Amino acid sequence: MIGSNIQRPGTYYRFTFTSARGGFRPLPQQIAVVGVQTGTTATAGEVYKVISPEQGDADFGAGSELALMLRAVFALGSARGKLPHVYAVPLDAPSELADQPAITTLTITGTAQTAGDLIVRIAGRTVRTGVLPTFTPNEIATALHTAIVAQDAELPVTADATDNVVTGTHRTNGVNGNDVVYEFVRAPAGLTVTIEQTQTGIGVADITGALDATLATDFNAIAIANHTAADVDIARDHLDEAWDAGSKRWRHVFLGDTGSLGSAQSLASADDFRFTVVAMRNSPSLPSEIAAATAALTFSEEKPNFNYDGAELPIFPCKASDAWTGAEIEALLAAGVTPLSRARRNDRVKVEKLVTTQVTQDDVDFLPLRDITTPLVSEFVARQLDATYAQRKPQNIDALSKLIVNVLLRVESAGFIRDVESQIGDIIVVEDDQVTTRAIATVPFIIVPPLHQVAFDLRAAA
Repeated sequence: MIGSNIQRPGTYYRFTFTSARGGFRPLPQQIAVVGVQTGTTATAGEVYKVISPEQGDADFGAGSELALMLRAVFALGSARGKLPHVYAVPLDAPSELADQPAITTLTITGTAQTAGDLIVRIAGRTVRTGVLPTFTPNEIATALHTAIVAQDAELPVTADATDNVVTGTHRTNGVNGNDVVYEFVRAPAGLTVTIEQTQTGIGVADITGALDATLATDFNAIAIANHTAADVDIARDHLDEAWDAGSKRWRHVFLGDTGSLGSAQSLASADDFRFTVVAMRNSPSLPSEIAAATAALTFSEEKPNFNYDGAELPIFPCKASDAWTGAEIEALLAAGVTPLSRARRNDRVKVEKLVTTQVTQDDVDFLPLRDITTPLVSEFVARQLDATYAQRKPQNIDALSKLIVNVLLRVESAGFIRDVESQIGDIIVVEDDQVTTRAIATVPFIIVPPLHQVAFDLRAAA
């Protein structure tokens, strides 16, 4: 540690730092968000690394579906102090002849009896403008329009004012514009605001090419703005390709839903552990934001068996009257839906339990794959085996067997699996009957799941 020529008495120190994770191969956690852009600098279907919400606004158009998804991701990172690596894949807006944007009008009538604020919410964002008794409805509409424009970057709509009517138009064609919630909060007495959707959004952006583009990178999750049955089918085809034995692109698709109990259950009918459907009835936040924030939450943690129960998302909550009841939460979990509930803060919601949509296996109820940590731990083991094999390249079956055991012991020491010693005898590594340069390895392991429930039996004596 010190040279033999050093004679002076005293103490000498050298520091050596090692990973507390037991020598795991460094594997970055990465997510991609897929949504419609309005910008003109990015190419649809290309994958872009994103390091800030400002970059998302600049590259994909402020207020666009994709930019707002990225804002939700980085808000999650600010709240938790950590994030996976973030990428974005822009889509072109629907552009068929019949496609159109969703349009909603806010009609102002009456006269304010006192000075005060007119407050509305658009997609959960509060828009406020001052009102005086001398203001006419037309002047108030102009002031409200100005307030909306001032918040342009955080809103999914553009606005115009004509006479006493403010018109909000979704930035792009498509059904996703129908998810935007407009709310009248309050106004001075005598003033009325009537909200009406005057045009339904029509059209769906094609996600096929964007998903194909992600196969070049090992993403842990893909958050998709679309949330139709057809999109689930497209995503399933993508996942089949990604999870092919030779592809090694193990990943999960996240979708959000702000509709009814039935719509969430229908979206989760994929019955597939590679899908996660996250739902809050009538949340003013967009389904795309819910999907993106939940994907970021899931892979902001390095522990694959992390307990997400009660974890908070920077999502606007629904009204108390719309919150899931206890019975509905049970029904959602049974259907493979991740329910969101109101949290203490008015800009947060909490995850009841993070689950996948797989509720059966071979037509029989199967609980283990409903808990998302089961596939996450399995993927972690697979990635560690793959990375270690690639580095060491064992030359025979004995060396391969030792490599497998060493990886499992490291994973066990981190608390992700257990009882490896008792499973070693069940690890089978043999030469392939047909290909002499190939080994077949059967690797059993027991996952350590999170502790989701505790039943206390309290017996007090007085």
